Amino acid sequence: MQSSIRDVAARAGVSLATVSRVLNSKSTAQIAPTTRERVERAAAELSYHPSAVARALVRQQSDTFGVLLPPTPTSPLRHPHFSALLDGVLEAATESEMDVMVFTAHPSGTDQAYLAKLTDGRCDGLLMFFQPPDSGLIPMLLERNAPCILVGDWREDPRLPCVDVENFEAMRQMTQYLLGLGHRRIALLSSEKQFYYIPPRLAGFRQAFLEHGAAAEESLIFTGALPWDAMTVAGPVNAMLALPAEKRPTAVCCTSDDIASLVTTTLHQRGVRVPEDMSVTGFNDDAFAIRQHPTLTSMRQPYEAIGASAIAMLQERLRDPSAPAKKLELPAELIVRGSTGPPP
Repeated sequence: MQSSIRDVAARAGVSLATVSRVLNSKSTAQIAPTTRERVERAAAELSYHPSAVARALVRQQSDTFGVLLPPTPTSPLRHPHFSALLDGVLEAATESEMDVMVFTAHPSGTDQAYLAKLTDGRCDGLLMFFQPPDSGLIPMLLERNAPCILVGDWREDPRLPCVDVENFEAMRQMTQYLLGLGHRRIALLSSEKQFYYIPPRLAGFRQAFLEHGAAAEESLIFTGALPWDAMTVAGPVNAMLALPAEKRPTAVCCTSDDIASLVTTTLHQRGVRVPEDMSVTGFNDDAFAIRQHPTLTSMRQPYEAIGASAIAMLQERLRDPSAPAKKLELPAELIVRGSTGPPP
């Protein structure tokens, strides 16, 4: 028969309230150390563990937080960026001894329906991965003062805590690296500017040129709608290769590893060697970056640090909901591999 809190109290010779305070991590400043040790020893001898439900009722917290995945036509976890981001959060949750409940967002779902699901009391707070710019869910959560953190995404709303990579600085660093190799004609292939991370990455690209006393060649900046595929990439690649040799770019800087991989494949199909004829760089350092040929030079997102910071920020919000919302950007790491080299 399973032991109860009454059994622990009887064996330790204390009240039920004292057992509850010791085992539910409430303040024990006024409980004698010998009493606390007696309660803990009695609980161990009886193999008694307070249930998670009971702890939640006492503390009004479940030690569980939700992760809302972005609404995508297919599972977002098929994309290495989101799966790596979730891995970072799960690792940090394990370290913090917290449980995670993952919510999927379907493109056809209504904001009101998700609001009801996300605020039904099962979770103490919510980590939201990339959300559409026109999402109505975020304003609804903020109006309810629901503890939530935007992860791998950004909004200027001062009420909303955000944690993300330093998009501007990361792209500036990558472009500086290419300029340092001797490249001067550098193309940029990017997703459309409607995505929050694109303007700072474009700005970082241009800033690196300015710091070298030059200006980025605007005619070599190509943008396209997601998802990029072989046909989307073919247009910019063909346009670059059609230029006279003296105007043709010697390097292609991409705002994601997906785009960089497609560019590398397309260049190979056109007989262009990477990196001997043209260098290619990516962004994110997704898992496949090290498996493609040649291996991809990329900016590594700090997924573990983003996950740990997101959980720490959520715990701070739970402790003090009135505290100012933090905005945190974390540095990326330049990973140099086989897809880059000096200009021909």
